[in-house]
Amino acid sequence: MLKRHFAVFALIFLCIFSANAALRFSPSESDLTDIVQWRVNFSDSAHFSDQRYDDKHWDTASITGLWKLDEQGSSGIRWYRARIFVSEYIPSTENLAIFIPMIISAYEVFWNGVKIGESGHVADNKNDETIGRSAGIFTIPHEYSQIGEHVLALRISNFSTISGLVAENPQIGFMSNIFSSSLQTLSISFLIVGILLITALFNFVFIAKSLNIRAHICYAVLSLCCTGYILIPILSSVFPFDLSYYYSLVLWSDIFWFGILSLLPIYLYLIFEDRHWKIKSAIIFSVCVVLVAFPRLAFYDIVPISTIWFWDFANQIFAIISVIVSIVIAFRAAIQRKKGAKMLLVGLVFFAVGVLFSFAFRQISTWATSFAVLSVFMTIVMGRFFWAEMRQKSALEVRSARLELELLKGHISPHFLLNSLNSIVAWVEEDPKTATKLVSELSKELRLLMAFAERKTVSLSEEVSLCRAHIQVMNLRKEKEISLKVLGNIEKITVPPLILHTALENGITHGFVKKDKGEFCLKVETTAKKNRIILENNGDNKISKSGADLGTGSKYIIKRLNELYEKNFSFISTPCANGWQVVIEIPNDETSKKGENP
Repeated sequence: MLKRHFAVFALIFLCIFSANAALRFSPSESDLTDIVQWRVNFSDSAHFSDQRYDDKHWDTASITGLWKLDEQGSSGIRWYRARIFVSEYIPSTENLAIFIPMIISAYEVFWNGVKIGESGHVADNKNDETIGRSAGIFTIPHEYSQIGEHVLALRISNFSTISGLVAENPQIGFMSNIFSSSLQTLSISFLIVGILLITALFNFVFIAKSLNIRAHICYAVLSLCCTGYILIPILSSVFPFDLSYYYSLVLWSDIFWFGILSLLPIYLYLIFEDRHWKIKSAIIFSVCVVLVAFPRLAFYDIVPISTIWFWDFANQIFAIISVIVSIVIAFRAAIQRKKGAKMLLVGLVFFAVGVLFSFAFRQISTWATSFAVLSVFMTIVMGRFFWAEMRQKSALEVRSARLELELLKGHISPHFLLNSLNSIVAWVEEDPKTATKLVSELSKELRLLMAFAERKTVSLSEEVSLCRAHIQVMNLRKEKEISLKVLGNIEKITVPPLILHTALENGITHGFVKKDKGEFCLKVETTAKKNRIILENNGDNKISKSGADLGTGSKYIIKRLNELYEKNFSFISTPCANGWQVVIEIPNDETSKKGENP
């Protein structure tokens, strides 16, 4: 019975002692130790730094967090005290030090009542206060670091910033360990950042030659956002940084976080060619704007500061949802057997595990590392897409070369030259001046034909010049009076070479067999999205009224348009009230073209 009572009393004593116990620091067991047991007082007195001062009546509290979130408000002076028990002898070659990553205020550091450093200038008003710097390292004199209990006291003031903030717990350890820990953090961070920057660089390189430009831009920007979001807290907690600019820097961090939240699923929509990617992207962007903006508005009391926990939680949930949506997109693509979907799915699952682990244990390095791994998967997939696109582009170039040969064969055929030469011979005997003019117009047409054969696009004005030369040749050859009238601005429009020439040649060949006089009218209608080119003639419109059969000329025009615009064009050849008309609609946006000017 006595033993039982003794055990109960011992347990009660242990609980009471542990509630007021000092942090036990053993250099041999830990490189750096977080100081998490603090007592806080919201008044100001010089006695609070004294090691003998009794602080048992002070409140027990965490040192980290926003001041705006507690009842004492965002400004004022606060004291924090922590008891630390050094359990081992400190070698003379080493020095204990306190490492304070970031306190967004001015503060002074006391060890056993002795001031060992400060950051900024602590004051009781805004005019006299000076905000300090991040990454503070304060050396403890060797004579004050003997075995036993010690008191660390922090005197913090905030009158100059939106809210006081202690971002991370202070740490205690050997000076050498603080430097080696910072170096290790930087090494890992720079390795991850290096992977992300290389990924972004690869995507920017792909932009110049890829057919899926939007996807490459999206992932390059996503990689840069992750790079910025990782570097801001790491660099500011390792290198001294003027914290009066902290809340401005946070705005950049918000922009990077916005990109991280939104761009991953949008990238997958683009790479797997989702038809509704614009609508889905708009929804994602709208939600992200709310989630990123509202927590920041709480700092300025536009949104109740008490809701900031909700917005923080909502951001984490949406980040998880964003990753899940990305996994679903990749899973559906894998079911549809789309190229690269399985590899992306594996990378996304790995990334999802990293995100969950990061939120659970509040470690930014976990999700950053998993995203770097995902970026490796993404780069491999994008590389495969790129080479596939290059093979497709090479095939298009081969087909284009064949079309160019067909073009030369069709327009500079022996039959065409023989008829032109026969006409020249006839005119030399009958009218030498007309023969000379025919030679001049024929040479002009042949020069333009040869120049056009090597180009992907020509200006509409150049095409009109070729058409006028061809009309002159045909008028002289067949003794006809055919003219070309142009309505509209033709200077800034580019088209595949010889499509207008081919349409005009067909019109002369089939529409003016029995008519010696006539007119072609070229009309150009331009809107914000497309150009409409109409070529009409008043020739014989009784030929091929059904318009169902496409001749060689029409097939050539369609091939040329499809090569440059794929399916984003229309071509109609049909009878009209006075004769025949050809209507061609092409995009007005140069970026929609798949070809390039030389």
